[in-house]
Amino acid sequence: MTKANVAINDTSQERVAKTSEIVHEAQRTWVGLTEAQCGVLWKTNMTPFEYYQAIEAKLKEKNNE
Repeated sequence: MTKANVAINDTSQERVAKTSEIVHEAQRTWVGLTEAQCGVLWKTNMTPFEYYQAIEAKLKEKNNE
């Protein structure tokens, strides 16, 4: 990610434009789970919270977090 230089005397609009550049560079495509992938994670004796944790872990894995 490149760093935009924002001077103190920049106008608000200039700051917004430069900040926007930084944000857009940091964004990436989100990878979700299909219904089938969610089904594979489900185990019959899981609580809803355990299922949530399994889904969260898989999403983090797929999105390199």
